[in-house]
Amino acid sequence: MSGTTPWLSSYSLATDYEERRAEYAIAEEHSLLTPSATSHTYYAASSEKPLPRINYGWRNHLASLGWRPKTLMPGFLLGFAMISVVILLTLEFMLRRSKKFGAIVFVSEETKFIDYCFTYGPQLFAILYSLLFGSIDHDLKRLEAFFQLSCRDGATAEDSLFLSYHYKMACFVPFFAFRHRRNSRHFAVLCSSCALVLCLLVVTPAAGTMFSKELNITRIEETTFRHITPQEGAMMWGEAGYSSWDTSTTAFAYKAYSQRYSQGLPTPFTGESYALFPFVPTDSRTRIENEEWVTRTTLVAAELDCLPGIVQSKQDPEDAMPGLNITQITSIHHRCAFYLPPELGSAFWTYTSFMIDIDFLQRYKKAYPKHKIRIDCPGKDQLLIGFWGRTKPPSPATTDPWGSGLPNYEKATAVFCKPKHYRHQVDVTVDSFGQVMRAPLFTTPRATFGLWES
Repeated sequence: MSGTTPWLSSYSLATDYEERRAEYAIAEEHSLLTPSATSHTYYAASSEKPLPRINYGWRNHLASLGWRPKTLMPGFLLGFAMISVVILLTLEFMLRRSKKFGAIVFVSEETKFIDYCFTYGPQLFAILYSLLFGSIDHDLKRLEAFFQLSCRDGATAEDSLFLSYHYKMACFVPFFAFRHRRNSRHFAVLCSSCALVLCLLVVTPAAGTMFSKELNITRIEETTFRHITPQEGAMMWGEAGYSSWDTSTTAFAYKAYSQRYSQGLPTPFTGESYALFPFVPTDSRTRIENEEWVTRTTLVAAELDCLPGIVQSKQDPEDAMPGLNITQITSIHHRCAFYLPPELGSAFWTYTSFMIDIDFLQRYKKAYPKHKIRIDCPGKDQLLIGFWGRTKPPSPATTDPWGSGLPNYEKATAVFCKPKHYRHQVDVTVDSFGQVMRAPLFTTPRATFGLWES
């Protein structure tokens, strides 16, 4: 036993240690001992064994002396609670936006990144959220035994030292915690484990089905439209090849429709018997397939008041070609007469057909400035003349002194028509490329107007 400290001596040393420490604590409480902010005070139980170092300040409060894990610190728990609140507010915002617009976002081919975010983002975020809460739950279960030991009445070994919540399967932990409800009241573990089970079995799997993708979504959004010129519309929808005269008249829609009809697709903003003043949204936006525009615009329609024509071969009244007959077309009431120019027919053509209006007259005047088409008819600017003829093959013995090659029609028919144009204010539905989706709804009575009104 020599060379060792007796048990009584060690006990007396410990007792002296506690007494001296209590005295210093009382002195400090009554400001009898005021240490400086930079100095360190050491309390010694004896000259050989100093007391542990004591620090001061809010960072060294009893709630953060180091025994509590970082995940159970007040700041960490408060931050986790704020994250949970932000998630709930974000989900509520998305739900309200989805109900208002029909969807949270509308994805096109140019925005594939957003599609990836909504496909994989919720699952990834739910997994990270579950791991974060799992770390809190793990430390809470690990410290439950020490919490039970610190109770005033103490705890049995079964309810303290032998607890192994953090080693059990998470699904069964609530059951084991509920078994201790009467004696030791493991309510913290019970609540935490139930929340963890919800995170693992409900939140994480549900995150994958929280957002759905649909191809056809009805979205209602208010915007403003503006009318566009035919030239601008031709550039937007690929209607190339029209002259400035074509695209500057209200007949543009009819001409474009007649050229595209054989392909089965009407020109944008046209129907089988009408045309619409084209329009686009005022704000620039990316056009989405299957998007529909509903607005009020002007519908233009036309009717033809036609009379049959009489085709005759007569001497040129102006003797431009003496001794040579030309083709004359007159109306049935002999109020209009039209003389077929040589450039519109040939003896070597099997068939000859044309349709002449004011637009055609303008082109002919530019192409043949020395010639003119003679039309003796009132209101010829609003006249439409159609002709079709089958040419009689010339005889080999037939000579043409003028070498003009004028045809001799064995069968011909003609018609004189006067177009009448109407317009309405209509509510129309078109897609984002101008194709009419449903029949327009008329909102005003039909009104007539001239084709060349400004």
